[in-house]
Amino acid sequence: MIIVCFTPYYIEEELLSSEKVYVWKKIKEILSVKENWKVFAFSTIDRIDGIIIGTFYGLLVWMSLGFITLEGTTVTYLLSDEGLELYLISFFFSILAVAGILLGSFIGGKLADKNRRHAVYFGHLVYIPWLIFSVFLISLEGAIIGYITFAFSNTVITVANQTIRGDMSRKYPKMKATYYAFTISATNFGMMIGAFIGGLIFIILALSGTDFIVIFFIIAIFCAGIQLLSFWVFMTIDPVEYEFKRHLK
Repeated sequence: MIIVCFTPYYIEEELLSSEKVYVWKKIKEILSVKENWKVFAFSTIDRIDGIIIGTFYGLLVWMSLGFITLEGTTVTYLLSDEGLELYLISFFFSILAVAGILLGSFIGGKLADKNRRHAVYFGHLVYIPWLIFSVFLISLEGAIIGYITFAFSNTVITVANQTIRGDMSRKYPKMKATYYAFTISATNFGMMIGAFIGGLIFIILALSGTDFIVIFFIIAIFCAGIQLLSFWVFMTIDPVEYEFKRHLK
């Protein structure tokens, strides 16, 4: 972390204009544009499901493989040596997720560089079906496919979305960081909402005696609905704001 803090020093940027910037006036300008609010809404909704599905899919896989049991809201580990085995299992699934992230970053970047909208389409085309059918990807082989696909599709969407937000921020050359901060705040707000809703759904259903696989399926369908809503909001954003001109004809 200490080393990373010094890396921005080596990033070359254009010299900032010495012209005075009226910050509050520019903020009001940003907040008065309808398209910006669509971007903020899209950024919020898009991140609601990430923490929910990631957490509960992991629990479902671990339970199906016999590593844990779930009784109500209590998780019990079924490992002979909790420390070492738990670390090795976590490491294995983390490697799968990293593989998906690397693949998603590369493909998502390539797609977004060619066509912003198509990158978003592709990411959702993979991610939403995964949400619906993830309940069946709980064997060891299924989990391998599931973890990689989840990380891959999520990363493709994230890369495309971040690119679009960066394009949108160019409308405010002297307030790019502020505009981007608004989108990041919206993203964090979405994750906070997701964590709250996911926990609430789990507690209500678990305390009512609902089987965990049913709980997961309900949560997965909820997340798929959230992603469809996110995609719909994205479709309402005028592509003139972010897309290459050659794709606007």
